[in-house]
Amino acid sequence: MAGKTFAQDVETIKKALLDSYTAIEQKDFARFASHISDNCIDYGAGSEPVWGTEAVVNMMKSIFGAFSDVEIKVEDIAVLGNKY
Repeated sequence: MAGKTFAQDVETIKKALLDSYTAIEQKDFARFASHISDNCIDYGAGSEPVWGTEAVVNMMKSIFGAFSDVEIKVEDIAVLGNKY
């Protein structure tokens, strides 16, 4: 993102974040995986963090397979403490 303004960076991050949640909700796990790095860590579900793209995608598949009617609603996005 070199050469972009902070506002442009925020918009890029916001679009990627919203698209990743939309991909999960649509069960498009390949698209979701394109938004996360190979060394990602998910602290959201379970008692232990989940490490790596494959493990995070498998966790999401498991959650959304068990709860097929789950919907994701993004109410706020905060970057460095500022809501956008």
